[in-house]
Amino acid sequence: CRSLNTQLSMARLSERHGQSDQARSIYEAVLKTDPNNQMAHHRLGVMAAKESNLAQAESHFRRAAELGAPTPELLNDIGYTLYLQDRLQEAEQSFRQAIEREPQNLQAHNNLGLVLGEMGRTEESLAEFKIAGKEAEAYRNLGYALSQAGNVAAAEQYFNKALTLDPTQRQAAEALLQLAEMKSVV
Repeated sequence: CRSLNTQLSMARLSERHGQSDQARSIYEAVLKTDPNNQMAHHRLGVMAAKESNLAQAESHFRRAAELGAPTPELLNDIGYTLYLQDRLQEAEQSFRQAIEREPQNLQAHNNLGLVLGEMGRTEESLAEFKIAGKEAEAYRNLGYALSQAGNVAAAEQYFNKALTLDPTQRQAAEALLQLAEMKSVV
């Protein structure tokens, strides 16, 4: 068990240092020894999702969820992978489960805000973004979600609101420039 924990720690460290091939090899070695290792499946799922291999990610996440009570982090990662596949209602459910298990999970609140925004549930989305961060960031994030959903006019309003609250919101300013460029091309 100590050896497996050491291996898992080394794999996480490799991930943090951007050494994904090394991390993957270690996680796979852990699974050869312990095919039911929830963390190894979870982390391999995260790595696959980052590489846009969503089917493989989903397979590892499903296996990790079967191996024990899903952690809030696992539920959040599952939700984000569902979001990337435009499976918004399933993603919402997964983020809500993560928040139910850990109400202070800011990443899950932020991701839930993203999904709700894309679903057009603006007020709910903004409330989640406000839990996850500062007010100006919440408006910027809502602007992003609405722009992803194709609601450019509303997105511009929220990006402007973010800049009004915090003129240093560089991402909101850049988003407004990108939206303006898109309009000039069309």
